[in-house]
Amino acid sequence: MNRLPLFLLMIPLFLACKAAPPAPPPPSPPEKEITASLALDEIEGQDVDRVILKFSLKVENPRSQPVSLNLRGMRLLLNGGEAKTALVHLEENGAAIAAGSSAVFPLRVEMDLKDDPAQEAAEEYTASVRLDLAYTAESGIDIAGEVSASVIFPRIHEPVFTITNIAILKAELINTRFRVRLRIDNPNNFPLELSGMNYELYGGGRFWAGGVEKDILHIPASSSAETRLNLVMNFIDMKRDLLNQVITQRQVLYRFTGSADISTGQKHLPRFRAAFDRSGLSEVIE
Repeated sequence: MNRLPLFLLMIPLFLACKAAPPAPPPPSPPEKEITASLALDEIEGQDVDRVILKFSLKVENPRSQPVSLNLRGMRLLLNGGEAKTALVHLEENGAAIAAGSSAVFPLRVEMDLKDDPAQEAAEEYTASVRLDLAYTAESGIDIAGEVSASVIFPRIHEPVFTITNIAILKAELINTRFRVRLRIDNPNNFPLELSGMNYELYGGGRFWAGGVEKDILHIPASSSAETRLNLVMNFIDMKRDLLNQVITQRQVLYRFTGSADISTGQKHLPRFRAAFDRSGLSEVIE
């Protein structure tokens, strides 16, 4: 009986004992999305026509590598129309957000409302902000992103000053006392407080008198109120016939200029100073 050589009998056993090749490593899980949110911190009114919207831009970076933030563009709508005048400033633009971390960046949007004549009839503003962002990884690859937010705040109108009549109380050789009846119209749907005023009154193209008033008047919403100003007109440097002209006239062409301190009760602009320069015809009575 023939027998196979021993080494031939060992080949199957050697092949069976040879280690299998290692399995390939599992694929890395996909990187999570970078997210951003925009939260309003404050609306700061500079005056009735200028506001600053202050936001906090929060960026969450769940990725395994840091990224840098870049603002690529912005769109601002005011009551649905494109805002004509706006300036945006993102502090620390280009700053890094660490891997698996988050960061908050202050954002300012400065708006000039008077450059939007289409808003004349609006009683409130809706400002919608959209930011176009880019997150740049260490590899140099840009990842696009965007974030948006909307803000609603009331429009504030300046009050309107009108002189309704000028009364001559006492005519003397040098000084003449006047009482001026002043009407103030409030076009806002909230009340105003007229807390202070300085003014100058001109009649017939000549300076008559000026003064300062404090704690003057409460003006209801969408209404008007009246107050009286007591003035002394000095004729020492004027022609005497000016007074005679004023007394004999039924009406006088006046100009009323100055500024007033207005309180609104509105959070974004609780008070402001309004300049006025009004001209018109006023009744003269004795």
